[in-house]
Parts: sequence; C-alpha cells; structure tokens
Amino acid sequence: DVGARFPKSALRYARSLDQRRTWSEPVSINEGEQFGSHNFHALLAGPDGSVYASWLSSNGNDDSSGVWLRASRDGGMTWEPSHPIYSGPTCPCCRTALALTSDGTLLAAWRKIFDDNVRDIVVMTSRDGGMSWTEPGKPRDDGWSFPGCPHAGPSMKVDASGVAHIAWWTGKVGEAGVHYARSTDGGGTWTSQPIDIGERSSPAHVQLAVSPSGSVVVAWDDGKSATPGVLIRESTDGGVTFAAAVRLSEPGVAATFPVLAMQHDSLTVAWTQVADSAYRAAVAARPNMRDTTARLPLPRVGQQEIWARSASRKRE
Repeated sequence: DVGARFPKSALRYARSLDQRRTWSEPVSINEGEQFGSHNFHALLAGPDGSVYASWLSSNGNDDSSGVWLRASRDGGMTWEPSHPIYSGPTCPCCRTALALTSDGTLLAAWRKIFDDNVRDIVVMTSRDGGMSWTEPGKPRDDGWSFPGCPHAGPSMKVDASGVAHIAWWTGKVGEAGVHYARSTDGGGTWTSQPIDIGERSSPAHVQLAVSPSGSVVVAWDDGKSATPGVLIRESTDGGVTFAAAVRLSEPGVAATFPVLAMQHDSLTVAWTQVADSAYRAAVAARPNMRDTTARLPLPRVGQQEIWARSASRKRE
C-alpha cells in the first residue's frame, strides 16, 4: 500500500517520565483488528493527568472519514475505549486539533464537508471529558467549496485566562489565506479576523501558540507565493490585535510546515526547508489530489533540512 492516498496505518503512543531520556513501550491508540487509515491526529495532555488523542479514521474512501477520540485519565498508563465523536462527512486529510479550558471543557476542531462540497473548519465542545459533544459550529463562515482536500487543518490553543484561540487556512477566492478567531465563552461564539489573505492562496499549514502573559503567535507557510516562506504574526493583547508579519525563513528557499513551542515568553519556531528548484520539481510531480485514485510518489530523501529560530521577550 506504499504511496496510496490513504496508506494503512496504526496510531501509536509512548510516554516519557524522565525528560525524554527513556520511553515506554508504544501502544496502539486505535482499537480493533481492522488495519485501516488512522492519522491526522492531535494529542493533548491536561493538568489533571488526562490525555486525549483525536484522529481521522478511514477505510480508504473520502466519504468514510470520521473524527475519533480516545482518553486516558491516568497520564497515559491506561486508555478508555475509543469512540467516534463525529461520523458525518469529514475532509479526509486535514489534521484535527484539541484544546482544554481551565474548567475542563474540551474543544475539538477539524474541517467538515458541508453541502455543495463546502469545506470549512468547525469546533465542537464537551463538558464531560469527551463523552458527549455539542453540534459542530464554525469559528468563521468561510463558505469555501472545493472538490478535494487541501491537507491544511486548524491549530487551536486556550490561554491562561480561558480564551480559546484558533487559526486555519481557507481557499475561498478573494478571502484565501490564513484566518484567526478567539472565543471568550469556551468555544460557543467566536470573533474572527484575517491574518494573511489574498485573492488566491495555495494551502498554508498554520500553527498557533500562546504564552502565560497573553501573547498569541500565529505561524504559517505563505501560500500566496510561488516559493513559500515561513512567517509569523504576534499579538500581545490576547489576540485582539496583531503586529505586522515577520518572515523567519531566508529568501530563495522553500520553507514549509512550521511548528511552534512557547515556554513562558520564549518562542521557538522550526520548519522544513529545501532549495527552490527541488521544491518546484516536487510540486510538478505531484498528482491531482481531486482524483481519489491518485497514488502519491515516495518523498525524495536527503533534500529536506530542518531549520529553527528562537526568541525571548524581555520581561519588564
């Protein structure tokens, strides 16, 4: 099944209790004998020792994808049975996201398929540890209709004051690019604003981080450029306003898939990077992902590099 659109896979979990020096034996998060596709996952650890894993489960067909959840109440030592939290039409290759408020409200986000192939980000909430959920609601009504999956899921965090933050990409013509929204009522209602949009944009992979002091950082790979670069925008007032975008990657190279880590007020951003010529060759060889029978070529080894930059905000 190498190169298949939805390769068969198992979702594995391991934990470390000694600062990553040693790890437990991995266990499968997905259950059952069926070895289908279980991927585009999110993992969240709560302050009370709870651990949540979400993922998309599919047998290889777009229409069969659904959102699943499994929970541990003892720091990942044992796990409750997994169960679907949404079984309706789901964009099959956009990563899920999880977040947890201080009162224990669990938020889950993913890209839902609506009528007429509208593929918008939605959020559901649970107040009983993931056993029951609200109906999915949009943080913003993008109304983006597209007969394929962009491989671009949401990123979601909750800050120390209980404000929920989410960022994502949409391909809606005229509003294409990165958007952000915040919720002060645990995901019930949202206020959104654009982060980086244009008339058109290739899928951008968005990541979000929050600090204890209220800073919010959004990072993405620029889908409006033929050669993507990694950019960030920062808010120091809890997501109400954002400073201008800052490019972190060097010009002349293709930088994609940023990830963020924030500890106190120190931020580290890492991403993959490749020469522009190699990036363009890979894009040219990519199959049409609107074709559900398309098979993906194996990635070329040895051309990608991982880069990182760190910064600290000076405390007063």
